[in-house]
This record gives sequence, C-alpha cells and structure tokens, in this order.
Amino acid sequence: MRFLAVNRLPFATENDCSPRFSVRPILKVFFQANAADGEAAPTPTSAANHRSNPDFIGMGWGMIDIDISPYLGKTEKVNVTLPGHVIQRIDRFVRDHNIKSRSSFQADAALEKLGRSHA
Repeated sequence: MRFLAVNRLPFATENDCSPRFSVRPILKVFFQANAADGEAAPTPTSAANHRSNPDFIGMGWGMIDIDISPYLGKTEKVNVTLPGHVIQRIDRFVRDHNIKSRSSFQADAALEKLGRSHA
C-alpha cells in the first residue's frame, strides 16, 4: 500500500487563492493509483494517532474531507432487513448530517466497523 506523507510543502487551503499546491488533486491521484493497483483505501485514523507516531514528531497536521467512494470499486446492490426504528434513526441521521444517502451511511458505518476490527 502506498503511504502519503507530506513534509513542509506549502499547501493551499480551500479558502486560499494563492498559487500553491492544492491537496485535493494530490489525494485523488493517490487514491486512483491505489485503486488501479487493487490496493484498499487506507483506514482513517485520528490525528492523535499520527501525533503520537515517532516518525511524525514535529510535523504539523491538517484535515481534509474527501469522498473516497469513487475509489472503492464497483457498487453492488444488496437487500438488508433492519428493524423499522433503526431505519428511522438512520434516515434522521442522514438528513440531519447532510449525508448523500442511506446507502452511503451504511457503507461508511461498515467500513468504520471493519477498520476497527483490523486495528
């Protein structure tokens, strides 16, 4: 798996119009290359985990929200049976948190659970 780390490059933030590097295109290339090689997307982790890693001592951190679903492979339709109150809670959460869809929520929840079980 590829590892993406950047040290002291002058990245532009989303609200910064200066002619510096933009993070999003670099991340897209990273995820496209991983997908092309059949690699899984890296499991998200907290900034605290990165800060406590001795390899990253003294580095600064930034967070960026990027949709990695285009790099997870072809989607497949499945039927899931859930209790009505669970579906209502999911739908309310999706609506209140501006999530793309119920399916997107369920995929994110599954990936989060799978990531924790391999940690």
